[in-house]
Amino acid sequence: MSWGFGIGKTPAAEFDTAIDAAGKDFPAPTAEQAVQIAAAFAAAKAIFASGAVGREGEYIASMSGHAEPGHERRKGFSGDMVHVTVERYIDYEVEP
Repeated sequence: MSWGFGIGKTPAAEFDTAIDAAGKDFPAPTAEQAVQIAAAFAAAKAIFASGAVGREGEYIASMSGHAEPGHERRKGFSGDMVHVTVERYIDYEVEP
């Protein structure tokens, strides 16, 4: 079962709170999805906290994955995966 959450343009000071709130209005995940979602949230926070994408300004994040029941392979279905992107938002209309 596939899942995906994201946060829009968010100030750095609110990044972790926004990640924690992502997906709160969606149906409850399966057990396998819940493990992946927790890992994706932790990864997004770790990337941000590391300073790898800066620590000031505004940020966007997207997290998605696919979790088969019991993590069992099924012919014709995607393999289990988790994808996390953390991006510093740049408004190219504004001069630096």
